[in-house]
Amino acid sequence: MSIEDGINAVRMTLARCYFDFDKTKEGLDALRQYRWAVDDKGVAKNRPEHNWTSHSADAFRYLCTGLQETKNWNTEIKYPKLGIV
Repeated sequence: MSIEDGINAVRMTLARCYFDFDKTKEGLDALRQYRWAVDDKGVAKNRPEHNWTSHSADAFRYLCTGLQETKNWNTEIKYPKLGIV
């Protein structure tokens, strides 16, 4: 999935989200300030700017991407047995 597809997944998911403002202020600030990188002429590049917002925005994008791909939340997760008794 491309970065653009992930950003669209965030846009579709945000309307269904509830954020506790006091506990998520920094994360919400990061999402608000997430921007495309621009060159010296002010033309947007094909990737987001890598700055203090990147890790928070990427983490939320991965969450939203996973939510979009999950089909059935009621399915039991079958973990492999790795020698654990």
